[in-house]
Amino acid sequence: MPKTVLVVDDSATQRAHLKAVLEQEGYTVVTLCDGPAALETIQAQPPDLVLADVLMTPMDGYELCRQIKSSPATQKTPVILISTLGKPTDNYWAQYSQVDAYLTKTADPSQMLETIRRLLL
Repeated sequence: MPKTVLVVDDSATQRAHLKAVLEQEGYTVVTLCDGPAALETIQAQPPDLVLADVLMTPMDGYELCRQIKSSPATQKTPVILISTLGKPTDNYWAQYSQVDAYLTKTADPSQMLETIRRLLL
């Protein structure tokens, strides 16, 4: 049975790109544009993994991850945050939010896919 990846990004272009890459690898992909919608979806039907943008409104990726990890029902769901920016404080916020992996959007898709495979073992 294919694993389900929830992609959360406020950019329609980025959502479409990630969906295409992931579906080509055999994943079932659900896409959403913000954190509150993602939380509703996760509560109703938890995905196998969440791939979310860091910079979104009204809830950023760090807060989305904190809420996922604070719920007993979803705390073991792997979360990967992605960002176009690579700020020095990102590692601190990623650890504080209990993020499972942090990638930049400029990373090679093969790096993202390898990280996903590793987290879904």
